[in-house]
Amino acid sequence: MTAAVFLFLGAGEEIEDIRPPVVSDPVWVILAILTGLLLAVLLAYLLWPNPKPAVIPPPEPTAWARTKLADLEGRLAKLSAYGTSIEASDILREYVMRRYGLRATQQTTPEFLASILPHPSFTPPLRELLADFLGACDQIKYARVDPGVEASENLLEQARAFIDQVS
Repeated sequence: MTAAVFLFLGAGEEIEDIRPPVVSDPVWVILAILTGLLLAVLLAYLLWPNPKPAVIPPPEPTAWARTKLADLEGRLAKLSAYGTSIEASDILREYVMRRYGLRATQQTTPEFLASILPHPSFTPPLRELLADFLGACDQIKYARVDPGVEASENLLEQARAFIDQVS
């Protein structure tokens, strides 16, 4: 079998050689690879299981207050009666705020005692115990009376007695 090839070349013309393969611009190749990697990382981030940290509930107010009072008792020898009265008062006010939702830490002692009057949980003996405790704290804080370590221990006992009666 024979095949006839007809070339339509003019006189003196030659057949051109094969052209080399077309090489695309390397910037586009690199950009395409980086885009693909970025999409892969983004997809992995979105689909990868991401465990949420466990939410630790705040401690129960009574346990919190007892822990804080025990910590304060451990530091009693290092603190003055003034420092002890401030911390003990803050602990008890924070306890009342956490337990009953009252703004005890932002009020003066008379305002605080007036705000608990309508609250049914505060019986007259409980109000009296709280008033005695806060009065003793205020006397040390504002009158700058330094009654000594025994008074600081007494403040802690009064705070514990209040917490025990409430809970």
